[in-house]
Amino acid sequence: AARDKRDLFKITGAAQAFYASALGVACRNPGSRIARYIQERAITAEAIKTFGIGYAPAAWNDLARYFAQHKIPEDRLIESGLAKRSAKGELYDVFRARLVFPVLLDSGRVAGFGGRLIPGLLTEEQAQTAPKYLNSPESAIYQKSRILYGLTQALNQIRTEREFFLVEGYLDVISLWQVGIKNVLATCGTAVTKQHARRMSGLADRAYLLFDGDAAGRSAA
Repeated sequence: AARDKRDLFKITGAAQAFYASALGVACRNPGSRIARYIQERAITAEAIKTFGIGYAPAAWNDLARYFAQHKIPEDRLIESGLAKRSAKGELYDVFRARLVFPVLLDSGRVAGFGGRLIPGLLTEEQAQTAPKYLNSPESAIYQKSRILYGLTQALNQIRTEREFFLVEGYLDVISLWQVGIKNVLATCGTAVTKQHARRMSGLADRAYLLFDGDAAGRSAA
């Protein structure tokens, strides 16, 4: 089991490097849809580097092809939650046409990913069925009920201040981080669990919940 986990961490780490490189290439053209989206969301180069943000191309299987070239077994890729098999049995990428946020464990290893759909990259028909946000499925290394997004980046500040802000999404964490509020965390597209609460109470004395004002946000708070 330990070896299985090591293999999965190798895959998620390599995927993060692939997505980061794809974002770098896409942003070299300042007129590209991806570069414009980064600008619209006011995401800085420093935040991209600190949070390891990447880009999942809109193509059907760029990542799967990349892993095939590196002789990674298909079943392993499916296990990592980064690819699925179509009805015809062909491998395709789970994250496509998205800004990708790696979700790190305390050790700095990549457990999974969150992806935000970039408008204008898919056909209208594809965009209608694609969720705006997509998270890695549960796996041996990624359990949403335990993981807090941004913890690796926020840990020092939280230890110093003994308090933190808990927000709903990846971009909320990054927006606050960019204006100097570094002690900020998010749950990965899931409700706050007992495991989260246990973990957070061990980190700090006080938490501020900044959830959306809608019914779901209020009930989560």
